Amino acid sequence: MNNRTPVLLAVLVATSAALGCSAVRDFIMPPPDGGAASARSRPAEALAHLMIHDAQLLDGRQTSVAVRAGRVVAVGPRRRMASRIGPGTVILDAAGSFVTPGLNDGHVHLEGLALLGDAADLSGATTVAQVIAALESRAAMVTAGGWLWAFGLRPEVAKLLSAADLQRLLPGVPVWLTGGDGHSATLSASLVARLPPELRTTDGRLAEGAARAAWFKLPPPAGERLKAFVVQALNRLASRGVTTVHVMGARPELRQTLEELEFKGRLRVRCLLYLAWPSAGARQWLRQAGMKRRRRRSRPLMGNSKTVVSGSRLVQLVGVKVWIDGTLGARTAALSGPYGDVPGASPQPAMTQEALSSAIAAADRAGVQLAVHAIGDGAIDRLLAAVRTTKRPAGAQPIRIEHAQVVRPDQITKLKGFVCSIQPTHRLADATWSAGRLGPARLSWGYRAATLAKQCALIAGSDAPVSPIAPWASMAAMMTHHRVSERLSALDALRSHMRDPLTGKVRKVAPGQPADLVIWRTKPLPGGKTQPAVKQIVLSGALM
Repeated sequence: MNNRTPVLLAVLVATSAALGCSAVRDFIMPPPDGGAASARSRPAEALAHLMIHDAQLLDGRQTSVAVRAGRVVAVGPRRRMASRIGPGTVILDAAGSFVTPGLNDGHVHLEGLALLGDAADLSGATTVAQVIAALESRAAMVTAGGWLWAFGLRPEVAKLLSAADLQRLLPGVPVWLTGGDGHSATLSASLVARLPPELRTTDGRLAEGAARAAWFKLPPPAGERLKAFVVQALNRLASRGVTTVHVMGARPELRQTLEELEFKGRLRVRCLLYLAWPSAGARQWLRQAGMKRRRRRSRPLMGNSKTVVSGSRLVQLVGVKVWIDGTLGARTAALSGPYGDVPGASPQPAMTQEALSSAIAAADRAGVQLAVHAIGDGAIDRLLAAVRTTKRPAGAQPIRIEHAQVVRPDQITKLKGFVCSIQPTHRLADATWSAGRLGPARLSWGYRAATLAKQCALIAGSDAPVSPIAPWASMAAMMTHHRVSERLSALDALRSHMRDPLTGKVRKVAPGQPADLVIWRTKPLPGGKTQPAVKQIVLSGALM
């Protein structure tokens, strides 16, 4: 963290099986002498499992917060909370600190983020020999049935490697090399052979759409070791104040991994999964969700009674994700005109209007949310056209637009009612080439923040592992946008990391809200100048 980052004191993901650990004891007090007596006036179901005393809200009010069964049940002055304290209530003294809803990371590829712990980094390899040396150093980690993943393969080196080359240079080691754009891939011959016939290529090279489809046809490369990597990745998120992560393009197997971790008490972050469409797992889940909805067996998520979700308490399937286009970096984002640095390059949306309408209708029938990968203005045109021609039921979940990096002025007002999920640090990462690639006019439409926030519910995220997990850098990028008209205030930047993923509403420390809370030593607004050296405390598990 830099010297402008507020210091995280405690992450409360519903609260805690680990309350007895020594790191937490200093912040726990026994109930006051009259606590047990006053508690007798309330039924047991009204008593708090956790009481946070004397924390400040963002508006400066000092308050106490009562939590029961993973939800905030009361917020108010300390003197009014005595009757909610029973013999089993855990009390945290948070005097001098601030309490807020936990941060969201609105767009994470959790499996890829976790697997970075097992992958080879090829970003510094400029020759085939260097690539092979990096792969050989990790080859011993490949278990039976697994494969080796490496990322950052430079385009000029990728041209020199084929499926047969990889098989010859690394015999017996199935290899997947992800291109420098993060999406294209080169596979060894033995790994190509595991793919369905329609995805096999003689040279092992796959463009981004085919590479994505192929990735979901293979088991995770790390096998059982994936669980440890997932825990490490989520711990990094938790250490930055993130209590909820929106997992984009997940496979059903990841849900099973996360639920097992929750059962073992190792999950510290709420995980909301959007399955990759049109995978068989996503289609099956939509059918099942639709049946449950018709039978009126829906369960609410974060107070939204119209939403069908499934899963455990901290791991839930909430939607599906579709891809209309690719990326600006790979020049596969669908723009309304040619790229400025490659004459004639003008990729069309990867999904037809009819197919997109079908996906919208399927999500609506199931009562779940559709997240749409749309980076270019051409992709947003396709989405808007599909929405216009699709009859949607009353109360349907708002569609999420993932990335929305190039949005024309005439499109802005048409996005009312959408949820826009952006990755603010992409603007900084793309700065060396975005002007030439987009051209002056489109650059002025790109990487919006404030203008989107006026029409959409704006949710910010990292796109990890494409970008680092850095919520405070994300907020700073929105506050210091090079176009003054796109800058957000510190409070609005913070709120973009505190929104309900389905409704887009800003979460609050209020009765009925999930008790995914963070206690901070300093006021958690971007731009804070102090950083006291305090110990981080994480309360894991769930009282539900």
